[in-house]
Amino acid sequence: AADKRRSGSVCGATVPLYGRTAVAPQPHCMGALAAEAHVRRHHEHHRTRMEDIAIVLQTYRTLAGKHAEIDYGDPRSVSRSNVAADRMRAIANDVARRTRSDVLEFATLIDESGSAAQLWAAHHVVELLPVPDNVVQRAIAVIENAAAGDTARAFGERIWLEEWHAK
Repeated sequence: AADKRRSGSVCGATVPLYGRTAVAPQPHCMGALAAEAHVRRHHEHHRTRMEDIAIVLQTYRTLAGKHAEIDYGDPRSVSRSNVAADRMRAIANDVARRTRSDVLEFATLIDESGSAAQLWAAHHVVELLPVPDNVVQRAIAVIENAAAGDTARAFGERIWLEEWHAK
């Protein structure tokens, strides 16, 4: 049992947190009062950090920029890019559960022409966020614009649009 406590398999419960896994200590390992204080500090840290939508949007932009740097010939680059995409989706899912104001603030990413986050945000607005129809239409317009041309990305966007319109 002592080995399990040191490894965290008994004394820590894993919980998903913004696309990553966090370990929350359990009361039987550190004393009930200490565990309660730890969890309170932990939640307060994440609540204050993640309540500020400006920080969330900046994190999303940074991840979109990292994803845009993908080198398909380098497996590590592809892996990093996939992690960035997963974290952006986790952020969008989190924002979808927030206030209407935060959701609409997130939707402003679709108006950032030339930003690496614009197209990602357009997809996440359409697929995940509870937004008014006019916002969905603006997001679709961003995706339609990206679908123009002869690139592989444009081809992928055209397929996505066909599937979305078929729903």
